[in-house]
Amino acid sequence: MKKRNFILFLIICSVLFFSNGIYASGTRESAENAAQTETRMVTDMRGRSVEVPVTISRAASVFPYVTFLTLALGGGDVLVGIDSASAGNENLIRTYPEMKDIPAMGMFFNVNPESILEADPQVVFTVNWDKDPDKTQDLLNVPVICIDLNLYRESIEFLSGILGSGAESRGNELVSWYEDKKDFIAESINKADVKEPAKVYIVGGKGIHSTFGKESTWQYEIEDAGGVNVAADVAGGGAQEVSAEQIIIWKPDVIILDSACPDSAEDLLNNDTFRDVPAVKTKRIYRAPVGFLDTFGRPHMESALARLWLADKLYPDEINIDIVDEAKKFYSKFYGAKLSDSEIDAILNPVKQSDEPSNITVTDSIGNKVLIPAGDKKVASLRSGITEIICALGAVDSIIAVDEMTKDGYMYGEFISLAYPQLMEQTAPYSGRDVNIEELLSIEPDLVLHGGFGRIRQADSIKNQAPELPVVIAHFETMDAYMDDIRIVGKCVNAEDRAEVLITYLQQKLDMIKELTKKIPEDRKKSVFYGGHDVYHAYGGNTFEHFQIVNAGGVNPAESLTGWMPEVSPEQLLNWNPDVIILLNGADVEAVMNDDRIESISAIRNGNVYALPQAGWDFSTPRALFCIEWIFSKLYPEEYSSFDINKQADDFFMQVFNVSYEGPEL
Repeated sequence: MKKRNFILFLIICSVLFFSNGIYASGTRESAENAAQTETRMVTDMRGRSVEVPVTISRAASVFPYVTFLTLALGGGDVLVGIDSASAGNENLIRTYPEMKDIPAMGMFFNVNPESILEADPQVVFTVNWDKDPDKTQDLLNVPVICIDLNLYRESIEFLSGILGSGAESRGNELVSWYEDKKDFIAESINKADVKEPAKVYIVGGKGIHSTFGKESTWQYEIEDAGGVNVAADVAGGGAQEVSAEQIIIWKPDVIILDSACPDSAEDLLNNDTFRDVPAVKTKRIYRAPVGFLDTFGRPHMESALARLWLADKLYPDEINIDIVDEAKKFYSKFYGAKLSDSEIDAILNPVKQSDEPSNITVTDSIGNKVLIPAGDKKVASLRSGITEIICALGAVDSIIAVDEMTKDGYMYGEFISLAYPQLMEQTAPYSGRDVNIEELLSIEPDLVLHGGFGRIRQADSIKNQAPELPVVIAHFETMDAYMDDIRIVGKCVNAEDRAEVLITYLQQKLDMIKELTKKIPEDRKKSVFYGGHDVYHAYGGNTFEHFQIVNAGGVNPAESLTGWMPEVSPEQLLNWNPDVIILLNGADVEAVMNDDRIESISAIRNGNVYALPQAGWDFSTPRALFCIEWIFSKLYPEEYSSFDINKQADDFFMQVFNVSYEGPEL
């Protein structure tokens, strides 16, 4: 009896032991799952309530300075997507080599939804001035967090709190460094018994008459450096225009040239208008450092170092620091970048004041190295497609001459004249098909932008008759070089950053169509005849129009033809029997449909004959890239059924030109 009871006791203990083991194991697994799925409500730095996971292991950042901060906080292992600018930042990749394998997600004002959804982040980090984060959040069905980077300490504390304990430790180090240097600056100024704070004028990207006011990063940095921004009452976060008289009244003690400023210290020292300004009289004019990841005066991690550098310039006798040593320690501690003294010197002194460049070199589409003025320029744009690119880059004010079609608002110049009617008031220095050199020189442009293989003769004529006038060629006639041609124009009109934004957007549109065409089997691809203003002239395989066909998933039956729009016969068209016919804007579609010589062609029998909705959709303009999407919608309406081509056009025109699409139904 005792033996049976003892055995029963052992069995009960075993059951309890294993039951508890199983229960404990289940509890541990549940805890791990809960950490991944449990959420919390946070109020982001825009005041929005957002529900995010308690533990974040996958995040995307769509603004470079947010990306920098995430990395500085040790959050590189959670990033599954980064902004397009960071993806091309050589120093960032040098410091964080793993970043080169992380896909780019676009930028906050133009995210790539497909890339973000494919990366599957738990949260998307954006910047506080994102236009509509709620719209992005609804589109992606992913929490979107806004961060106000101008609030240096607060942004560090907020993001580190989102990322978790490891980031909080790094964040505390960053905040401590910032606070220590801020206190050091204040104590040094107080100890020296400075009577009046140094008055500072920041020169913006448009030259001496542009500056940064109370809503700018410079404002915060000047205050922490113990100075006074003389433009503190000027509204606006970006560079704002001010008069020479106002600058003289402000009497700045120190002038800082923003990294984007085209003026040199020498320019200001030699400008009699400002000879009585204290900063000019004492030659206290300094170029802002370029920074390691980005330039000083911008809301990113190096802004703390920028404050220390600025204090050193404002109070060189009162503040006793070795700025090179401080910078070296900063980059080593917070970015793990071991920089030499010469590298630090290159960061802190990007260009010696006496050597400020007055010219820059542009390598154009045909390989010519052309010397052009630095900074803002007056441009003669002698091709409507180039004029469209300049307008898309936000530099319409730089244009002082246009081609005759833009001035008169017809054919290839019609759209851009309607979108920017001020261009019709500009000079068009043409005489027939030749450039009127006397008229061109009379308006004194800084450079001429021209292009197109058929227009080289005009460009050569300008070079021969006015060799002192820079002529830059941007062809826009081959897709392989199209994005590089945008960069050429961007450099010419001082809009290189905007050029990269435009390129990113256009490439995203091309990539979207590319993904759609992958779904079309080779044996289902439509045959597309691309004609001119009638159906008896064709675009062959060496044309931009051929690229449009191929990238829209079509096959060009005239690919083997060469020359400029060679003639084709009715017999040849019947033999090709295309599924779709595309003609230039203004072509008579009805005449083609009623042409009894070719009435048996599939495209005509099925009513698939189209004229381009606007002139300029066939080559050299940004609209020519949207045309690829339009052609795809005609070739494969079933595959395009989830899109609205008219809505897509509206979005494209708004993104590129800041105008709605106004044209025929697409």
